[in-house]
Amino acid sequence: MKLVMFNDCAFVGETLLKYMPPEVEKQHIKRSRSFLSKTFGLAFKILMAKGEIYHINYLLQDCYIATRLGKKPVSGHAHG
Repeated sequence: MKLVMFNDCAFVGETLLKYMPPEVEKQHIKRSRSFLSKTFGLAFKILMAKGEIYHINYLLQDCYIATRLGKKPVSGHAHG
């Protein structure tokens, strides 16, 4: 099984990935602070990602883009 995780918040994603079973293939895609990374760059990274489960930190923009691009199943993680 391959899990693709987008972004992170207060190292929650890194901690979750660290304690996942070793048989789970993991990919962690992070954003930078640049404008492109938060707009078209993010959409491109989501589009190019290949996995069986998509875990997305930040529900508003990132989760919306992933569902519109047909990534399923998506697990959205709301922080705060």
